[in-house]
Amino acid sequence: MLDERDGQVYRTVIVGNRVWMAENLNFAGNDDYPLVLERSACLNFDDDNCALLGRLYSREAAMDNVSCMFGVSCDIGDTLVRGVCPKGWHIPSNAEALALVNAFGDELGDVRSAKGWSSYKEGVNTSGFSMPASGCLDFGDDRFESPGKTGYVWAYLKGSNMRYLIFRGPSDNDVIIHSGYSSNIFVSVRCVSDDTLKVALSSSSRVSSSSVSSSSSVKSSSSSVVSSASKDNFFNSDVTYGSLKDSRDGQVYKTVEINGTTWMAENLNFAGNSDWPLPKNYSYCYGGIAANCALYGRLYDRAAAMNSTTCGYGKSCSLYDGLNRGVCPDGWHIPSEEVDDLMDFTLGNRKTLRSVDGWVDREVGANESGFSLVGSGVRADKNYVNQGRFAALWYYSTGVVQNYLVFSGVEDKMYLTENSKETVYISVRCVKGAGAEPASSGSTKSSSSGSSSSVESSSSEESSSSFDKTVLFNSAVSYGEMTDSRDGQTYRTLNIAGRTWMAENLNFADSSKLPILEGNNRCYDDDPSECEAFGRLYSREAALNDSRCTCYNGTCPSMSGNVQGICPSGWHIPSKSEAEQLANLNGNQASSLNSSYGWATDRRGNNSTGMSFVGAGVYQRQTGSVGFKGKGNYTNLWVYDVSTPNENWYLMDVGKSASGNGTIAVMDDAGYDPFYTVRCVKN
Repeated sequence: MLDERDGQVYRTVIVGNRVWMAENLNFAGNDDYPLVLERSACLNFDDDNCALLGRLYSREAAMDNVSCMFGVSCDIGDTLVRGVCPKGWHIPSNAEALALVNAFGDELGDVRSAKGWSSYKEGVNTSGFSMPASGCLDFGDDRFESPGKTGYVWAYLKGSNMRYLIFRGPSDNDVIIHSGYSSNIFVSVRCVSDDTLKVALSSSSRVSSSSVSSSSSVKSSSSSVVSSASKDNFFNSDVTYGSLKDSRDGQVYKTVEINGTTWMAENLNFAGNSDWPLPKNYSYCYGGIAANCALYGRLYDRAAAMNSTTCGYGKSCSLYDGLNRGVCPDGWHIPSEEVDDLMDFTLGNRKTLRSVDGWVDREVGANESGFSLVGSGVRADKNYVNQGRFAALWYYSTGVVQNYLVFSGVEDKMYLTENSKETVYISVRCVKGAGAEPASSGSTKSSSSGSSSSVESSSSEESSSSFDKTVLFNSAVSYGEMTDSRDGQTYRTLNIAGRTWMAENLNFADSSKLPILEGNNRCYDDDPSECEAFGRLYSREAALNDSRCTCYNGTCPSMSGNVQGICPSGWHIPSKSEAEQLANLNGNQASSLNSSYGWATDRRGNNSTGMSFVGAGVYQRQTGSVGFKGKGNYTNLWVYDVSTPNENWYLMDVGKSASGNGTIAVMDDAGYDPFYTVRCVKN
């Protein structure tokens, strides 16, 4: 289920004839939900716990009504209460809470997650309900109670008593309904779909989302992800289809002839392999769920769709004139002029191309053509949006902007559009007819500009529009996550030496929100894919968000406390003492802090701490010394000291070399007006 208010996606599960969220809500509120902004919290006031366990809400925040404050009779009607839930979902009613108790009352192990409980209380979660022991906040005493031992979920019941479900560990091993009013508590929210399912259920009245079977498709509300019982429902039984077998993986697709052109009648689901690294590394299943690929096909970025790194985000995709095979099977190609013919064919009847299934109710098509397009949604940068409401298909065109064909079920429109603001991942429908292949579509290795030794620079990784950053991190380390609300980018975080650091370099560049960024930030070699992979390089004044704080004018003011600078709200530029603590962590040895990737071969670290520094290099702006240098050999990180504001403090990291372990130290002699990286620290 997609929460369109903030783009978060939640798994769901069927219990009886209701669809429940299978994880706790983590909506943090906005101007339309001021009660949530003011009266919700993360366990131990740690954002990482919200990402893991969901938020804790007061009753009035959960019901989104001040009439439900502690000690007040909460009478907001007899119908379903949406409260803090997304559109099409609601707070569990008393009857729904009772039904849940009846389903799981004496078998709590079936409903408890295998993680999120104290070790002796872990469940087996056979139901898929996946309830963690998120505890509660006693707001009166400002104290968190029972994390790891008990889970709580709000339900709606008229009256002064606060109604909630309690999931208890093995000493009680049950789920009960409780009406408490002795203290003002904040607990979790699990929303229920407004739609009642009409499906054949087992005698236990418990069916997981992975085992739903029905003779007809089951559609959720307009705000949720569409679930179909069978792909066969997508096609038109009155149309005679052909077939295409992809020799690369053996998958078979239906095909259909429209206006003399043979199209695939379903979206491509080729996942790539060692011979096709771009689709392997830069395509996704909607929501990260494999079943969505099986139903709706894969979502590809432009580089993967065209099977060429020269078509990555922000790059001029000018392969050649003529047909382009791209990611398509042998003998097929990415559409080009065929999209115009397709638009002409519809003659304003867009529904003739859309399936009668695979869309939310208002957006279903008629599919007289047999084209059978489904609402496969899109991955925009890192967010999955609009499954069931929107579909888009790549077509080949030259130029920097990304061009594609859009089908909007909501507006019943079909149009060509372009996107130059972000990486997008959308569907591929191939057209019959052999297309040429790029001269080199796979990985290559080259020497980085300005580096004295060879650096791995795989074009399918560092220079594509969607570098897989997992190679930078230590898989044995437990990371947190932080989302920059200004542009939606998500960063891994790490608690190290008692402080929470970003575990990757900042890549914020919106000068409309921070005007000082204009002319004061660069991607290495001015290649946008370098920023996506390794973060951005900033001048000192940009890092500190103060035009007086250049490296030379000596008028940077003394700013007391934490200095936010360019960092997101709640985070700050590292202080000198914080940087020194990090540098001293392992005797000023860099290897434990440096990634095993992103450095010249002889300078890689073991990254045992998980800090994952990379050899991002620098940019020098001073006349006579302009240019990029140091990629793969070193990296510098901006630091600020309140007592010496005009000293150009930075953390210098020289990667491990053949002669030693490499060094890391706090320095203050930044020369040549440099642009360095930024790593923020949580306040």
